[in-house]
Formats: sequence, C-alpha cells, structure tokens
Amino acid sequence: MRSWSRWLLLLGFVAALGVTFIFVMRAVEHARPLRQRTDPAIRGWMTIPFVAHSYHVPPSVLYQALGLQPVRGDQHMLTTIAQLQGRTVSAEATILRQAVTQFRVSPPKPNQRRPTSTPTPSPGTP
Repeated sequence: MRSWSRWLLLLGFVAALGVTFIFVMRAVEHARPLRQRTDPAIRGWMTIPFVAHSYHVPPSVLYQALGLQPVRGDQHMLTTIAQLQGRTVSAEATILRQAVTQFRVSPPKPNQRRPTSTPTPSPGTP
C-alpha cells in the first residue's frame, strides 16, 4: 500500500470518528432534558384527577388534603373548588403541592393499605 493511500485511509477513519462523536453528543444533549423531569405547575383549569395523574399520586390523597370527599367522575376545576371553599387557586395549589411532597416523602408501607385511586361516591351524589 502506498503511503498517501494510508494517510487517506487514516484521514477517512478520523473523519468518521469525528462525525460519530458529534452525533453522539447531540443525542446526549437531546436526552438530558428527558431525565430531568419536573412537575408541571398546578393551574386553575386542572382537575384533581388530572393533578393526581400528573404528579403520580392517588387522587384520594389530594381530595383528603383539600378536605373533600372523593366523588367518582369529578371534573371540577381547581378554580371552582377554590371559590366554593373561599380560597384562592394559589392557596389550593400550595395545599396540593404539600400533599404531594408529604406522600412522596412517606408513601404507605407495602403492608399498609394505600389510598384507593377510585373514589367512593359521597351520600347524595348519583
């Protein structure tokens, strides 16, 4: 093999390694935000089941924190709940965030019963 063809082969190999390195770095940069999942902000348009799903906690934990009886199929927005309880949406959101934090810090032990995710209807509701 001639010396110039060896240099050409080596140059091609180095170029291929460089391109591969660039694409690997771009892939890592894209994947990094996926690992740093943050909880979404709690907004007034959200329902308690939606917040429970977004924060990965049982809805009954959030209903209990707000002092409400869980109702199957409840789709009341937090703005409505806040108005009915005489609080602001930000106060409701703070209560819900504290309940989520408390649940995450000390989840039920495996032998304890975890709150059910399907609420039982309260008396007087269909």
